[in-house]
Amino acid sequence: MAAQSYAAGPQLTWSGVWQGTVGKAEVRLCLQGAGNDVNGTYYYTRYLRLIPLTVADKRKTDSRALVLNETMMGRSKVGSDKKAAVRDETVVWTLRASGDRQVLEGNWRSSLKELPVQLTRAPEIAPNGTTDDETQGACEGDSFNLPREQPARVGGADAKLKGLGTSYRATALDFGNRFDSEIRSFELLRDDDHARKFNAAQRKALTDEQSAVFECTRNVIGRYGQQGDYNAVVEPVFIGQHWLVARNYGSNDCGGAHPNAYMSYQTWNLDDGRTVDAWTWFNSRGAVVKMEGQGESRYRTVEIGNVLKTALVKAWPRDDADCKGIVEDGTVFSWVAYPQVRGMTFMPELPHVAYACTEEVTLPWVKVLPLLNASGRKAVDAIRLEFGQPPAR
Repeated sequence: MAAQSYAAGPQLTWSGVWQGTVGKAEVRLCLQGAGNDVNGTYYYTRYLRLIPLTVADKRKTDSRALVLNETMMGRSKVGSDKKAAVRDETVVWTLRASGDRQVLEGNWRSSLKELPVQLTRAPEIAPNGTTDDETQGACEGDSFNLPREQPARVGGADAKLKGLGTSYRATALDFGNRFDSEIRSFELLRDDDHARKFNAAQRKALTDEQSAVFECTRNVIGRYGQQGDYNAVVEPVFIGQHWLVARNYGSNDCGGAHPNAYMSYQTWNLDDGRTVDAWTWFNSRGAVVKMEGQGESRYRTVEIGNVLKTALVKAWPRDDADCKGIVEDGTVFSWVAYPQVRGMTFMPELPHVAYACTEEVTLPWVKVLPLLNASGRKAVDAIRLEFGQPPAR
């Protein structure tokens, strides 16, 4: 191979996607920044798992080369000395660019071995189909990420709801070792129109969550050169022939000001193949549902009546002053309502700083029935009938 002429100077632009080898292993690497203010990440094309890279101590960096650090995780030792300390190791990359900035050469050095690095610049693929991806950034573009974004395998296993005796199939996305995200849902073990509609909706939701995992990771790579954190779980609360309630919860850290966590519930009328807002079951003494705004900006509000509000505050299970005060003084954004066999359960939606105070309150049907309209009473009776309970009175 002909000798390359290498560019020098701290203002060299290293940004881009690079492909080539570390030793004999094929890799794809992305870098962001200029001079010695650079970060990035790479993956072995055989494994497709991200490995972050950070700039080494600038005071010790040769201005003619880019020096990056990689943290190699320590591995547990097998043998009699299981308590021996296992330490992470810093692997050092030293790279130099050719004069035309289309080639990077150097070495990958650990305490045990040194491997040659040979990389060439890979063309970026921008969203508009051009090769100029400056607005998106190398590490969040298609050229670096598409090889990792292969569809996950949908796995599953039969499960049973404790106490309710209803079987279902728990499903989950298996990304292999590429992403650590936990994406789970469930399907009904029945072959009827109602079950097929519900199962199709859950499969589509899994696909949507997979896209969210990819988008989250791209965003974090684009900012920090690291993997994103995105988790979403759907699990059954109860499953009947005609009615079903599912719990949705998850967390994500996709480069925003702080991590996010959430929990919500969906009430399904399987006969109609759609979700139902349990707040629409209440009469004006219980709650009033309104639609505000215009067009795509329309949103729903729920104004809880004084009778129900008083009952919720009285039944609030937290005795500590901070959390009890949050419910009493109106800090709650809104309440989520969903039916259970024994009564209606309410969960407050709280601001991020108060999320730890989240608790559920279940009011027995004898307290809730006077606050329901005719459609609400009919739905409650149908749910209770499915589980051998008499009509609520």
